Amino acid sequence: LLNHSCEPTCALAHVFTPAAAHSASAQPALHCQEIRTIVDCPAGTELAHSYIERGLGYGARLQLLRAGWGIDRCDCARCADSRERRESDPLDGPLLPSAAALNDLSEAANLHAQALLAEEASDEAELL
Repeated sequence: LLNHSCEPTCALAHVFTPAAAHSASAQPALHCQEIRTIVDCPAGTELAHSYIERGLGYGARLQLLRAGWGIDRCDCARCADSRERRESDPLDGPLLPSAAALNDLSEAANLHAQALLAEEASDEAELL
């Protein structure tokens, strides 16, 4: 639903509402995702969020966008600026030098996400 930008206008928030907080009946708890703006957005501004960690350098961002989403080029102002000065900025190169390192990072991210989901399920069970 939302495009990617390394200079996002919004962020995604996961909201969990226990059953008792939204209904007196036996309705299940609600878990939803909200889109929240993080900058002033005049009418007509595209809402976009970052698919990746925003603190990474250009090369690392591009590497993760290619590997995770098949995005070969981000055209936000931040990436355009990075492309212009890339040769003079050694800190803006790729984060991961090899496919094996990228796979390790992806596996670690998946394990982290699984741990968060397990923790969330445990928290939800305690509320019920």
